Amino acid sequence: MALAQPQPASPVKDTLLPHGRFLVEQAMRRKGLSVTGLALKLGVSRKHMSNVLGGKVPLGDDLAERLALALDLDPTDVIVLRHDGIVPPPLASFKPMNIEILGDPTEPIPGWFED
Repeated sequence: MALAQPQPASPVKDTLLPHGRFLVEQAMRRKGLSVTGLALKLGVSRKHMSNVLGGKVPLGDDLAERLALALDLDPTDVIVLRHDGIVPPPLASFKPMNIEILGDPTEPIPGWFED
């Protein structure tokens, strides 16, 4: 029986991750902003803001910074809440392996705790 060949992963755009959306929505609630209100504040359409929050379109650096400022979030936090093109390998690519422990694992490694 032939194994199915993994399909190449399509490149991931810098879209907002689900936990990023959660944090943004929490900040929106604290500020009393709806998607429409946030879109107006950022100068983008409601549809675009909704697509950004839904992960359907990329969240660019400029919009991420403005979003952070509008919601009093750290801009670096918003940037890291995106995919940034990092795609984890498919689970099928992981192979089981054995780990061999040489020596006594409870003994300190020489030189680590010496001055």
